[in-house]
Amino acid sequence: MTDQKLFTNTVLIPADATRVHATLTNPQNLLKWVPEITAVDPEINVFVITRTRTAINQHEVLTVTGNATTVTYTSREGRLPYQLVFTIVGQASQTLLQETLFVPHNTGLPLTLLSPIAKQALKQNLEMLAILLRRPAMPD
Repeated sequence: MTDQKLFTNTVLIPADATRVHATLTNPQNLLKWVPEITAVDPEINVFVITRTRTAINQHEVLTVTGNATTVTYTSREGRLPYQLVFTIVGQASQTLLQETLFVPHNTGLPLTLLSPIAKQALKQNLEMLAILLRRPAMPD
């Protein structure tokens, strides 16, 4: 499967990079910043995602990988397999977060039409993440 870059969104988050990274690497946190997601069920090394609203991927299986500066969500078993790559750049007490969506070349879907819709939806989710992380961290 050869992937193509569909788009990139960027947001500046008033939280340190460690907190942003920790939030992204735990898919259970998606319930806090992606309003369409109603369930994140952990299974062995993957998470099953369920959405309430009509979406290209109503259900999908998500794998999370990464390192200190990158977190990658790899989705499969939905209508549109994808990789959403988050690049984390710490800047003092804030973080520049960039998300880039990669999809296969041969999806069978009208990507020219879907791309601006998906870009806007993911940008809104990214802004919700920034709002969530503006709040003080809750103690464990």
